[in-house]
Amino acid sequence: MGRPVVTLGWEGGSPGHSGSVVIRASRRGFIVDDEVDSYGPFGTLDEALALNTFHLGDTPGPVLICSPEVAGSAALMAAALDLAGSSGGEVCINGVRHVRTAEGELRRR
Repeated sequence: MGRPVVTLGWEGGSPGHSGSVVIRASRRGFIVDDEVDSYGPFGTLDEALALNTFHLGDTPGPVLICSPEVAGSAALMAAALDLAGSSGGEVCINGVRHVRTAEGELRRR
């Protein structure tokens, strides 16, 4: 099955609009599990993070939980930026809230 390295959760505010996706590292590569299916294995974390699930702008209340070895990944930060959506949008990464600036950057709130 593998160990989780990235978990994305979101709260949609009503039944059926919340969810989660987990990326697991295994000997075969990176496996992405959502509530319906599994995808992969992918050879790199970047390939797993390229799935649309990690790039849905204005996702309601996105929360990313990342293991230390992937927390600084450029692909992960790009996904977090996309999840925050438009300027003023927020994403929580490992318990720290970040807001998307008008310049298209994530800043700690």
